[in-house]
Amino acid sequence: MKKKIVCIANDCWKDSDEKWGLNLFKQNGYKVEIWRVGKIAQNFSFFEEISFPLPNRIIKTWKEFYGCILRQNIKNTIFIYYGRDISMNYSMALVKILGGKYCTIDFTSANNTRSAIIIEKKVLQTKRHWMDYFMPTYSFLGSKHNLLTMNSKFQVENGNNIYLHTYDYDVYLKHKMEKKNLLLEKNKQPYILFIDQNFFDHKDQKNANMKKWIPDEKQFVVEMQRFLDEIEKQFGLPIIVSAHPVTCKTIYEIYGDRQIVYGNTCGYVENAELVICSSSGAMGFAVMYKKPLLLYNNYQLKRSFFYLELQMPKARLLGAKIVNISKNVKNINLKEFVTKPAYEQYIEYVTSDENQTQLFMDVVLKYVNTL
Repeated sequence: MKKKIVCIANDCWKDSDEKWGLNLFKQNGYKVEIWRVGKIAQNFSFFEEISFPLPNRIIKTWKEFYGCILRQNIKNTIFIYYGRDISMNYSMALVKILGGKYCTIDFTSANNTRSAIIIEKKVLQTKRHWMDYFMPTYSFLGSKHNLLTMNSKFQVENGNNIYLHTYDYDVYLKHKMEKKNLLLEKNKQPYILFIDQNFFDHKDQKNANMKKWIPDEKQFVVEMQRFLDEIEKQFGLPIIVSAHPVTCKTIYEIYGDRQIVYGNTCGYVENAELVICSSSGAMGFAVMYKKPLLLYNNYQLKRSFFYLELQMPKARLLGAKIVNISKNVKNINLKEFVTKPAYEQYIEYVTSDENQTQLFMDVVLKYVNTL
């Protein structure tokens, strides 16, 4: 009988089948199903409009979750959790109580934040009473040095922690293996790459009950257009915009008639003369390809969660300056804000020595095959 893998996450995205290794599991003989549990404990904003190629169900109550487990051949099913929150922790215990086995995957990016420590301490307080008895078989972690994995380090024995690397490094590694270069002929001329972050409509803001990062969108558009115009003037190169995977409809209002590309951000970074972003996970590509990097914010971002908890830690890690685009950038020498990132320090932060040359999900598959 074929073994079955049930992937449990708050939600899935259009590329989850590839990112989470679901296609890889299928190719290796597993049945695969996704349970989307974000509505059990919070009003999670689902990507319900996506057309997803694998069986997936939205589970809204604990009773429904319990019934779904009972309908499985528990001895022949492996539950894999992507991400974590307190509602997932309860369900992990339920899986173990009913005789099942599960693994956790923490695909975090390089982040070292105050809120991460606070969140993990709260989670640990809720777990400590039972997690010693309901440990995962394996816990696959993005890196040894990431505070967001602290929770997993406490919850499982050291021998069960499998240290791998963060998602940005995994994409970079895969890109190198495939020698993937999808750039169009017209992109062979030198260019600057701007990484869009969908500040207006990012679902993380809603799902985490955050205040909007950019309350005054019109002011942001004015500042951004002035900033990009000045970049092209001072550096003498055109800007290509790499769109966020789930970008807002107003992207053309922000970037005007500049070329906007979708997908293969890693490839565009590899061939760029300069990379501009605020705090995208894709900024890791610039570090790995040792590209000059320019970070920006504005007064609105500096008053938000985004600046304190996402941008500042990365800027400190890279030793990068940040230009405030709310100021009159025409009076600023923007070349002074360009950083050559601390490559060695970053690589040590986002990878583990023993698995630097293996794709994340290839390693996961190797261990899952032993269960």
